[in-house]
Formats: sequence, structure tokens, C-alpha cells
Amino acid sequence: MGAGEKGLVKEIRKLREEIRELFRGEDERLNLEALLCSRTTELIRANEILLAEIRAREKAEQALCEYQHVNRRLLDSVNDAVFAADAGSGVIIQANRAAGALIGRPVDEIAGMHQTELHPCEDVEYYSSLFRKAVKDGEARKVGMEMRHSGGSAVKVEASAFTSAMGGRLVIWGIFRDVSRSEWPESERARINLLIDELSRRLSA
Repeated sequence: MGAGEKGLVKEIRKLREEIRELFRGEDERLNLEALLCSRTTELIRANEILLAEIRAREKAEQALCEYQHVNRRLLDSVNDAVFAADAGSGVIIQANRAAGALIGRPVDEIAGMHQTELHPCEDVEYYSSLFRKAVKDGEARKVGMEMRHSGGSAVKVEASAFTSAMGGRLVIWGIFRDVSRSEWPESERARINLLIDELSRRLSA
């Protein structure tokens, strides 16, 4: 084989290697594109799931806001004092305007108080036992007690209570009627029992 033929063979071999490298690079490119396509699809799906979760959370938050608004309007339409407390800790989490008027405190100030602070200091253990019993029984009806007014006086009330789940925790609702001026007529007793049943039904819905 002459020098020219040898040179030609060498060039052919070199060209073959270049072609192989070209195809090898094309395979790698195709594999990379396939990987990018797969990852892009996964990211799009993850983004869709995230958006769906965000929308669901926003919808739940809106529903909760509307529920709280309706609940607030319902409570404030009641002439009797209503206190809602965490059944485990006894800390008050909600009260209506009538509750503020009964004990002479702003409603915003009542939230965060302990339920024993609503009653005379010397009878803390007695009222704590009543609270525990109401939580255990799930309700209480027509219990006579005294509330502590911010001005220092004691206000006689008749109280009823029931428990319900709210926000993943057990809450006890107390409804208090000022009886320091006059005794409750039977019609008022029936009305307060209906109110308790209605509040319990709405909160359990």
C-alpha cells in the first residue's frame, strides 16, 4: 500500500471516529432533552398540586372567616352574656357584648382571661369544680352563681353551658342571665333553653 493510500485510510478512520462521536453526542443530547422534558412535566404537576392546595386553603380560610362573622353576629344578637372557653385550660377565647356589660369589661379584654377570674376570688375552687363538671357532663342547666364585676360588686346570675368542638379543640360555652334584679319567669327559662339548643346545633353543623 502506497503512502497516498495509507493517508486515505487514515483519513477515513478519522472521519469514522468523528461520525461516531457525533452520534454519541446526539444520543446524549436526546437523553438530556428527554430528562428535561420529564423534569418539566414533574414540575408542572407539582405546581398544579401546590396551586390546588393554596386555593383549597384560601377557600377554607374564607369559609372560616364567614363562619366567625356569622357566629359573632349570632352571639351579639343575644341579650344574655355568652362566654366561650377552652375546655382544657379554662382560658376564655370569645365573649359577646352582653358578657362585657355583665362584668364591666371590654370584650377584647375578656379574651385571654381565665374562667375563674369571672367569679369572686374566695370561691375559685368552687367555680373550678363547676367548670370541670360541666366539661365532663357536656352541659349544665340553670346553675346559680355569682359573677365578679370590674367595679367590685358581685352579680347574681343563672347559668347554662354546653360543649362543642371548634377549631380542633373542645370548647365550653356558658350562657349567663343576670337575675340580681328579678327572678326568671318560666317563659325566659324556656327561651334560654331554646337558645342553648340553637347555638349547639349551629356550632355542631
